Amino acid sequence: MSSSQVPVFPLNVISFVADRSITNSGDVLKHISAYEDKINSIKVDARKDGPDEVYICKESDSPQFQGGDVDTFKLSIGPLETSIAYNLQTQKMILEVFLVLPVLGPVLVGASTGSLKDGVSVKIGYESVLTGEVDTRLKNKRGILGYEFEAFGKRYDAEVKLF
Repeated sequence: MSSSQVPVFPLNVISFVADRSITNSGDVLKHISAYEDKINSIKVDARKDGPDEVYICKESDSPQFQGGDVDTFKLSIGPLETSIAYNLQTQKMILEVFLVLPVLGPVLVGASTGSLKDGVSVKIGYESVLTGEVDTRLKNKRGILGYEFEAFGKRYDAEVKLF
């Protein structure tokens, strides 16, 4: 598999990095229109360090995936991007965490599966630029993404309500 054929999230649709790359000015409008209604900023809860808001993209509204309804989300938190696939019926989920590096792009730094009821946690690290943990769990019947990490010398520590 060449570098232009690396599958990217979401798991229920195979697309390739080259298919989603912006290579000329015409691609900019195509990509913006595809995401302009899906990307929102949300306030973080229980913030200790980092920004007051993060960006979330709900990529799908319950498509049929392996016999159940699945929601997929992407969140951008500083230099991290998290991808979450959540089965509404079974409460099983997949959590993937990427470090977005200049020039190289996203690098997978951790992934885990499990139940939202039990919580899913990923310890993350990459060379000397990233250490920490990202987790998802239920809190007051709400899906929460919690994170505590340091990247490029800056700390991020907060919680975000997913649903």
